[in-house]
Amino acid sequence: MTVLVKIEFENSKFVTVALVKRMNDSQPKRSEAQGAENVRFVEMITSEQRDLEKALARDPHNAEIREALAAHALEIPDFYYRRDYQIVDYAPVKYNALPKQAFRHPGPWVEGRPYAVVAGAASVYGATVERPFSYMLAEALDINVVNLGMGGASPHDYVNLGQGFVDLANRAEFVVFDVMSLRSVAPPPYRHFRGNQVIAPEGGRPVHMMPIYLDLLERDPDALRELLSRARVVYRDVYRELCEMIKVPKILTYMSSRPIDAIPAPESNLSEGFRIYPQFVDHALIEEVATGFDAFVDAHVKSSASLAVDRFSGEQVLWWTGKPRQSYYALQAIHDNVIAQMEATGVLAKLRSH
Repeated sequence: MTVLVKIEFENSKFVTVALVKRMNDSQPKRSEAQGAENVRFVEMITSEQRDLEKALARDPHNAEIREALAAHALEIPDFYYRRDYQIVDYAPVKYNALPKQAFRHPGPWVEGRPYAVVAGAASVYGATVERPFSYMLAEALDINVVNLGMGGASPHDYVNLGQGFVDLANRAEFVVFDVMSLRSVAPPPYRHFRGNQVIAPEGGRPVHMMPIYLDLLERDPDALRELLSRARVVYRDVYRELCEMIKVPKILTYMSSRPIDAIPAPESNLSEGFRIYPQFVDHALIEEVATGFDAFVDAHVKSSASLAVDRFSGEQVLWWTGKPRQSYYALQAIHDNVIAQMEATGVLAKLRSH
């Protein structure tokens, strides 16, 4: 039994109002051994690669060592690691329960401890940040936290992970989901492929949904509104499917630089919907989705940008954009605020006491 803060809505504002008890007696009983085996992971970074990192830290301007390290990094099946390895060490792993997908390292891990699961897009993964909120959540509650964040993820992706994900989630103490972007959802007649890629009605290779939206913004705004309307229905329904699959307590987080009340409805300002994560998700849609969760955490922070600093030399370098600063991904301040708001709303206190 776990006690959480229940969310309700009052005058379109998110408020915490009561405590609810979540009983899991209907869940099939599984042995501790089964759960422990599924949550075990294999680190993707080899000892040879770690030795190269140590050598580069001692001699950060050695071009030969950098080239060797780059060659190793390109073999790691994790997009963010390959892109940012000189700036942030994401230390990707693969879990026994989900052997086909690499995820960010869970951080400090104590064998035999209970665990929680966090899931969502790049914000949850912690792209560009040293300490994602999953690390801080583990420290605050003295538990292990499995970070299943995936770049460009949509609710579809977690449904498509199948029984491995369902079992991992339902053996957890609780699950945290992010408010993901609407651009990663496949509205009919498109079919979801992976992340923000879809299969067009005529078939063929997967394509990204965002260029399709941008093209319609230019050519046919009314058609864009119609497509977004369909996407909203799919988005809401897939979140509901996820909530039905997961029987343990569920927390929804909003990780953005824009306040929820400041998000315009897509039909009122199409171009603005493209600008800030989570794209095209407005207050009304968040409210619909959040009703399937046991707690809501608004962690938005109006933040600026983060500098790229080489982790071996300590020198300022450039992000993948070719610029020294980035503001696209959730900054460290937003991750810090997830924990601060969990504390402020009483969620952490209730989780600690049970």
